[in-house]
Amino acid sequence: MNNKPYRFRGYPLTKGIAKQLICELYAGKGPYPLSEIRETVRQHHEEHGGSQARGKLSTLISRAITDLRGAGQANSETTGFWEIYTDSEVDNGEDIHYRKTIGSGNSSVYLYYFPIFRQQAKSQGESVWKCKIGKAQGEPQERVDQQNNPRTGIPEEPVIALVIKTDNPDSLERAIHTILTARGKHIEEAPGTEWFLTNPNEVEEICQFIDNQ
Repeated sequence: MNNKPYRFRGYPLTKGIAKQLICELYAGKGPYPLSEIRETVRQHHEEHGGSQARGKLSTLISRAITDLRGAGQANSETTGFWEIYTDSEVDNGEDIHYRKTIGSGNSSVYLYYFPIFRQQAKSQGESVWKCKIGKAQGEPQERVDQQNNPRTGIPEEPVIALVIKTDNPDSLERAIHTILTARGKHIEEAPGTEWFLTNPNEVEEICQFIDNQ
């Protein structure tokens, strides 16, 4: 049992949070009935300081499981029972990025991308792809969910691959943007100013460089 504060404390249970909790609580285990997964996720979230889901819990968890199945992280061979796979089981030797959290602080700078962008880059032999780098007060999941509401027509669930905890999100985000822009990585035609041709490893290295200054 680690003593780190629960990172979703104070947040309502969302589909994105549920997906992460399902993987953390059930990866490499099962199969388990969906009803048990649903109740365990709800109980874990609320007992650690999270708040109730704003919509119907059963629908939220079902959608989270469906997303995980689409990403190859869950499977159901018996109706109503699900098995959740570990990262290594999903990876199958491929260079797939999973969420990584570094740093410390009450706010965060985050990097997310859509899997299709990474797949396209990989098919062309490229090591960088379209990534968005933004900032959030607290955990980024709710902020990313707001930006990518399914009703806006997004093609797939975004991957939050890197979270940098900090007490100064404005200055850190600005520094990362400045360095990437100086490297010619800013995507001019993208909406907003937060999209770059990069990858999680490069941004993590930039953060290490900034820390050492």
